[in-house]
Amino acid sequence: MNNIEHDIIRKEFKEPRIHFALVCAAVSCPPLRSEAYEAARLDKQLHDQGVVFFAEKNKNSFDVNKKVAVLSKIMDWYESDFGKNDAAVL
Repeated sequence: MNNIEHDIIRKEFKEPRIHFALVCAAVSCPPLRSEAYEAARLDKQLHDQGVVFFAEKNKNSFDVNKKVAVLSKIMDWYESDFGKNDAAVL
């Protein structure tokens, strides 16, 4: 799976939301989706999966008043996929 994810999917598609679809089995990873991903609905499915993932308070939390975000380790592990700096990631 590592080779497929890192050498093919991430390299070819440059789509950070793929991390919400490919589950790494770590505590900080998103949950499995209960349906198959389909080409015709992929954009919506990835968007929805991202919404679900960022709403998980045990993985991501945001305090707007204090301007603090605590994000899943996925955001560290694959930081360059999400942006060139912290502001871009957020």
